[in-house]
Amino acid sequence: MKKFKIAYLLIFLFVLIGCGQRRNLEIFRFVNHEHQIQLGETINLQLIMGEYKDDAVVTYSFSEEGIIKFEDGFATGLKVGEVVVSATVDKVKYAYTRVIVTREPVDGLQIIAEKNTIYVDEELPLDVKIFPEHFSNEVTWSIELGTDVAVIEDGILKPLRGENGLQEFNNGGARVRVVATSVEDDRVSAKRDFFVKYRPTSELTLTADVVEVALEDIENEVITEITLEVGILPDAANPLLTFTSSDETIALVDVEGIVTFPETPKAGTVTITVTSIDGVEATIEITITEPEPEEEESEEEEETGGEESEDKEEN
Repeated sequence: MKKFKIAYLLIFLFVLIGCGQRRNLEIFRFVNHEHQIQLGETINLQLIMGEYKDDAVVTYSFSEEGIIKFEDGFATGLKVGEVVVSATVDKVKYAYTRVIVTREPVDGLQIIAEKNTIYVDEELPLDVKIFPEHFSNEVTWSIELGTDVAVIEDGILKPLRGENGLQEFNNGGARVRVVATSVEDDRVSAKRDFFVKYRPTSELTLTADVVEVALEDIENEVITEITLEVGILPDAANPLLTFTSSDETIALVDVEGIVTFPETPKAGTVTITVTSIDGVEATIEITITEPEPEEEESEEEEETGGEESEDKEEN
């Protein structure tokens, strides 16, 4: 009976030893199954050696090159991405860990400019401020709203036009929305609205190729229209103009400044006014003249003239 007890005891000891060995084999592993680091950051990929000696030579391999720099158990992030690191001593037992390299987040981006409103004959340099400030402030520029209002080249806002109508004029100019997107992190962008205006009108002049027309020339369609010419200063003033006639029964004027005449023309003088969008005016007068009446000799003059002729003949 004692022999059986001793045998059972020996078997139990062998089982314990075997289990202990298996547990030791399972211990060879990385401390963490996954590591997350930022670009430029270094971390120690610690191994638990288990049944292997602490000074045993470990061979490492990587699922992808270029994501990390690995030296003496330390990994440094080189490129955004993921890599699986495997370690082995005897090519029998392997340990694995995943290293995820991320970019430090950009906290904010701001577009910097001297002003929000510019004239059509100006250019506006733009800059950006990025947070944290140790990031590169390199950005890509684009126009989100108002591509017909301005373009942006190398961070310089270049206008194409100003206010195109009374609504834009009352709103302070034609709006353009500029977008700056971080090169460090293209998920981060900043937006800013700018307004492009024409310069205030300082002077308007109004001339015509003819300012006096005979009524019969209109009736006979010798003259069917008069072309007006407008001078506007400065050159960067708003070109939107309004034309009006003081008497459309004498002459009409269209939006292009072409003067025409009604179906039933009549003589008289009419004032044509041109007005800029900011209220500056110029005028010109156009006169339609009636034909001069023909001179008719009275019967007495005809008789008197006849008698004088007879006297002369008798003499």
